Amino acid sequence: QIRFFEAKSLLIKAGEMQAGLYYVIDGFLDVSIPLPKHEPQSSNQSDKQKSSEKRETTSGSSSDAKPIYTIGRGGVAGYLSTLLGTSSYVDVTARTDCYVGFLPAHAIEKMVERRPTVLLTLCKRLLGLLTPLRKSA
Repeated sequence: QIRFFEAKSLLIKAGEMQAGLYYVIDGFLDVSIPLPKHEPQSSNQSDKQKSSEKRETTSGSSSDAKPIYTIGRGGVAGYLSTLLGTSSYVDVTARTDCYVGFLPAHAIEKMVERRPTVLLTLCKRLLGLLTPLRKSA
């Protein structure tokens, strides 16, 4: 599917299960980590209340987030949570108006069941997108 997102649209929210992979056709996406909100805690709250508040504050909003990197034309978003079947660790927001190709997670699962080598090919492609680690002298 080809999808259009206006600038500042939220494609992926941290803490939610990912729906699939986004391939950037045109435009830019910003990837950021939500920052926890700092609220004073009273000493008479139970541990259960504290843990539920902690979960709420970790989801954060995109305005309270630390930018990590930008994805441009040819880049992929949503791959880690889609391939691992986990919730997203990051927020992905459209920096500009953008067009993306969207591949739903269930379609990827069906392809991998029929042809397991698809997963290997996809992993090789994703490894190529990573910045190589360099040793400091």
